[in-house]
Amino acid sequence: MAVRVPVVPATLAWARQALHVSLDDLARAAGTKPAQVAAWEAGDQQPTMNQLRSTAKRLDRTVAFFFLPPPEQVDIPRAPDFRGRDEDAEQSPGVLRELKRAEGRRQNYLDVVGLQDAPFALPEFTWSTIPQRTAELRRALAPLLPEATHTPGLNDWIAALESFGVLVFQSSGVALAEFRAVSVFHERLPFVVLNGADSQTARIFSLFHEVGHLANRTGGVCLTLETTEQEILCNRFSAEFLMPRDRVLSVVRRSQPGDLVGDVERHFGVSSLAAAVRLRALDLISDDALEAVRRASDARWAEERRRQADREGFAPQWQLAYRNLGQKYMRGVLHALEDSRIDRLDASYLLDARVPMVEKLLSEMDRRGEL
Repeated sequence: MAVRVPVVPATLAWARQALHVSLDDLARAAGTKPAQVAAWEAGDQQPTMNQLRSTAKRLDRTVAFFFLPPPEQVDIPRAPDFRGRDEDAEQSPGVLRELKRAEGRRQNYLDVVGLQDAPFALPEFTWSTIPQRTAELRRALAPLLPEATHTPGLNDWIAALESFGVLVFQSSGVALAEFRAVSVFHERLPFVVLNGADSQTARIFSLFHEVGHLANRTGGVCLTLETTEQEILCNRFSAEFLMPRDRVLSVVRRSQPGDLVGDVERHFGVSSLAAAVRLRALDLISDDALEAVRRASDARWAEERRRQADREGFAPQWQLAYRNLGQKYMRGVLHALEDSRIDRLDASYLLDARVPMVEKLLSEMDRRGEL
């Protein structure tokens, strides 16, 4: 007979509701029926240890969490909006999980490293000041980029923004239909979370789209980039930052007929769709041309996702951790470990990794010269 575990019913209900997980979804994760989960929350029944482990994993909590009274406040930051859906729609469990993790990591960083970063320095912008603000940001980030890099890649931009005082995380296992990027503003150490399921070039565009939201203090969840005035404004901010108008016109003047989108794409290191959207905004291609690029881009990315799903094996967990946690956060934790301000058990908790993976992350950062 399976041993039942005396969880606190109110804590179980609190954790499920905090992430907007339905009874049906939690029951599937725990391998039981919704009525039984409801009975756990009512205190009429208790889960087995295996059911509790599965429940804890689905709700992104430790097993020990369910033996304590529920917290007085929800530990998930409230995003100012939920872009891409109507105002009454609930945020998805995947988005809430990533918000919870990112806010927790930010607090961990402050606990371990302290508040060393200056306040976020990018002023707010309007339609008329986008060129000025993006030029200011380019000047601020230029010294933080590798000297030999003509066209910075995603990791280059992330490292530069983290030096600028923004924490950047990435997610695994969340569909693009749930979110492409999310940001939450804080006066110091605001953060952005990028969906790792997106292409690298698309993530670059989303990254600076979210920086635009941070500048205007309008962080939130981004599903699509063209839904509201604020979305279009931040879309324009990202486009102007990555593809300044004068430089785009210079590329256009040198481009051969039929190569315009491809030339802009290659010169600025952006996606074909971002290049086409920028060219359309400058009235350099037609709506039909933009739509053709959009269809081709959607088809290519769908095929790429199918190929990724068909590939044998998965990326090692330490590689995903290295990508998702961000260099700034990992460096802060691992520096604290090397300085004996925390021990390996603390580091294991802060990095959400077992001790052998902590050692792997430590040696990898050392190999890359990032410690």
